[in-house]
Amino acid sequence: MGSVVIVGNGLGMAIAPSKYTLKSALDSVNNIHPKIDLIRKFISNTLPDNEEMLGQLQLPLFSYRACRLLNIPQEKSELKELDTILNDYVYEVSCYFHNLVPYTVIENFIKHLYSYIMRTTSHIATLNYDNLLYKGILKNKYRTDQSIADGFLFGPINSRNSYMVYKSKEFNWKIETQPKYLHLHGSPYFVNNSHGIVKLRDTVTKLYNNTTGDIDEVDGKTKGKHIVLTSVEHKKFIIENSPLLKKYWSVLKHLIGKNKTIIIFGYSGYDTHLNELISLYPKKKKAIIEWEEAGKDDGGCTKEDRLEFWSKRLKTHESNIILEQMANITEFTAWDSLFEKKKKKQAATA
Repeated sequence: MGSVVIVGNGLGMAIAPSKYTLKSALDSVNNIHPKIDLIRKFISNTLPDNEEMLGQLQLPLFSYRACRLLNIPQEKSELKELDTILNDYVYEVSCYFHNLVPYTVIENFIKHLYSYIMRTTSHIATLNYDNLLYKGILKNKYRTDQSIADGFLFGPINSRNSYMVYKSKEFNWKIETQPKYLHLHGSPYFVNNSHGIVKLRDTVTKLYNNTTGDIDEVDGKTKGKHIVLTSVEHKKFIIENSPLLKKYWSVLKHLIGKNKTIIIFGYSGYDTHLNELISLYPKKKKAIIEWEEAGKDDGGCTKEDRLEFWSKRLKTHESNIILEQMANITEFTAWDSLFEKKKKKQAATA
């Protein structure tokens, strides 16, 4: 077995740092969203510009959703509208990232990563909403390339409508040679319709311009339920309430347990729910590839500083961590030799 490769927003930041920030995405959607005034009303009449503010929007909805589940009558309120609007809002934010930069700008990076994944039967798990890796790896071969499983199979196809339907059984443990691709925080590809959870075909996914009429029943009630975009303490709630995301995290745990190593690429280290899962395997070897200035603003970016940071975050000894710091992480190609360096160093000191 190979590695589990976990990819964070650092991939996009390495390409266009001013664009791949949550604030840029929120500002963009704030300028065009038709119901932004209602969203502002629930966060002290200000515009959301970070995850913490998005988390504040969840708080008034918790009791409302609980009452709905328990069939407790409620007076009509703006909370019902907010529950639908918030799904639409986070969906549009995810679409901002989805359409930013074509995967071709990192085609060489993708080529080396894809080769490593297929040769070693490794797996990819992304925390991003963008299309950089996913489209680049599958190269639009949705009909023919079944070598990487993401839980979806083709559903009904006609002249106006082409999408894939989620089937949890597609993660077949008996097929040991099949890499998996997990969108841990969701994707604007994923919506609900009358067939269940479906994945839109890329050629009809012009989402940010609100041209999703190619697929039936895509509206505020069916969008955004599979997008994790909130404060850290509420992310588990979103995951647990999406059958798709819940399955992805279950698969991630299984894969980390079965594979020899974990590769963490362009991830900040601040998602506690992910850190907790990785921390269940303190003795697994972990390689971390990050920007050389990561940590500069909050604790130091020297190799010693970052090893200490990651050791605490992942609850593992520094000897289990290989740290690669780079000026541009998209230039990384040495996937095969990552853990070999550690072996050679250990042999030399033995």
